[in-house]
Amino acid sequence: MYIAPDGSYSATYPGAWRRLGAGTIDWALCAILFLLTSIVAGVFQSLGVTSWEAGDLRGIPGSALIALSQVLVAAPVVVASLLFTRLPETRGLELEQTAPE
Repeated sequence: MYIAPDGSYSATYPGAWRRLGAGTIDWALCAILFLLTSIVAGVFQSLGVTSWEAGDLRGIPGSALIALSQVLVAAPVVVASLLFTRLPETRGLELEQTAPE
């Protein structure tokens, strides 16, 4: 049990099942975010592959678009993880807490 230093409140740590459910929600949110960004990044990647295979400007724009598409896929999940580490609860724990029992 956690007790605030000034004694104003106390809290219990979430149990294993609650953490497992919250983790499942968090990873499902990451998977959805990954799939949505993959669609957008796929457009950049297909343009990059087409340009690279054609040899336009020695393939430099094509390889840059391929690299950009790979960054676009990973960036939202990394940014979401970094933003949510500052919060006391993950999105899964928060959603699980507001769900009716």
